Amino acid sequence: MPSFKPTREYLLKLTEELIDGHRLRGPFLEIGCGDGAITSALALRGWRGIALDLSEQSVEATSERLHNEKLQDCVQVRQADFMVSAFEQKFQVVILYDVLEHVAQDRAFLAKVRAALADGGFLLLSVPVKMSEWRWDDDGYGHLRRYESRDLAEMLDSPAGFEKLVQWDITFPVLWMMRRLYLAVFSPPRDTAALSVEERTKQSAFVNAGGKGALVRAGEAFPIWPFVYWLQDRFRHKDFGCNTLILARAVQVPE
Repeated sequence: MPSFKPTREYLLKLTEELIDGHRLRGPFLEIGCGDGAITSALALRGWRGIALDLSEQSVEATSERLHNEKLQDCVQVRQADFMVSAFEQKFQVVILYDVLEHVAQDRAFLAKVRAALADGGFLLLSVPVKMSEWRWDDDGYGHLRRYESRDLAEMLDSPAGFEKLVQWDITFPVLWMMRRLYLAVFSPPRDTAALSVEERTKQSAFVNAGGKGALVRAGEAFPIWPFVYWLQDRFRHKDFGCNTLILARAVQVPE
């Protein structure tokens, strides 16, 4: 999940639209649950499911959020590696937000995601796009890559068992511009460079890659975000920004 609160809330807004527009339903599996915002929103809908994360901090944050909202009986929260996890059921929805770019064997990872989905189930996928958008915050978050649209289409195509239904830009114009300005003005923090890629990945849902916490919090609190989201909606069908949201359906692969 994005660490910048307005981006996270916009992604949640779009997720709710896709759920309602395509009549998605549980049970669900969220891989990389971060602070639990998506898991909590799904549990509030009455969905049951499983939330996974490698990070102890993420598992604790998600568990605490669910407990505070009295939703702990709806979701199993596990600290686990998805690639070595076994499940007793197939899921109707798998959520994979800001995870795939951290995975070395991303195609094998997607194949296991498809195996966890029931036929006709749905994948909600969010990834950073365009290597031309690579900046020092990608290193700070522990990214291994950014994706090109053609590569995403090829990865999700029928051999992988997915049919892409929707692809939306989630950053252009305002969130994209804010990122560009922020990264042009500030330098990467020195303490991040000392962390391993795995450590940067584990803290990516909680820590802004550039630090500057007071400045980030001030931007999050600025009362313009409803208008920004309205403006972002005008451009979400374009391919101008640096992050994308995809809804794909799990289809049977011809033998």
